[in-house]
Amino acid sequence: MTATAYSPSIDATPTVTRRRGVPGWNSVGWLGRVGAAIIVVAAIVAIFGPLLAPFPPNHSDLAYAFVGGSPTHPLGFDSQGRDLLSRLLVGARSSMLGAFIVIALAMTAGTFLAILAAWRRGWVDNLISSGSDLAFAFPGLLLAVLTAAVFGPSQWSAAASLSSQPRVLTFRRSRPRRRPRRSPPSSSSPKTQSSLALWPASPGPAAT
Repeated sequence: MTATAYSPSIDATPTVTRRRGVPGWNSVGWLGRVGAAIIVVAAIVAIFGPLLAPFPPNHSDLAYAFVGGSPTHPLGFDSQGRDLLSRLLVGARSSMLGAFIVIALAMTAGTFLAILAAWRRGWVDNLISSGSDLAFAFPGLLLAVLTAAVFGPSQWSAAASLSSQPRVLTFRRSRPRRRPRRSPPSSSSPKTQSSLALWPASPGPAAT
């Protein structure tokens, strides 16, 4: 009985199937998908909130102050007799827009300052690093109150002041750490002299 050698054919090679779709979406899991769905719904509500509000958000009726929910007013009324659902839908746009402005300003300014400090170095790096330490030590909420008192209450002034500490964090994470420059050892240093003294001097050419 003779044994025949097995030779693998080309058809026996495994085939790799690639999943189509958003990269990384399959590895997120159901919890990440639920979170992404909530964010998408919140963004849609923030964009179309004024159109979805069933009642005027600033309409006040003190007769309905602190009245609970009903089929026409699911969330009830506030202390001024205003519909809470309408105010929530209208206020979602400004809330999400303010957070987006804070993150955009922090990322843009922090990355620019980090690149400038790493590129120029010297006194520019020291000045930006000292200013970032000072801004990080100052409370952001107090800075927002001072900015509103000086420039007036507006969404842009509040976002600019609240982005000071995230801007510093972005600067610190984007800025590479300083590494001291090592100068090459000179022949006059004591360490070099001691290392040279361990080796015997090579004999010179023999005199003829």
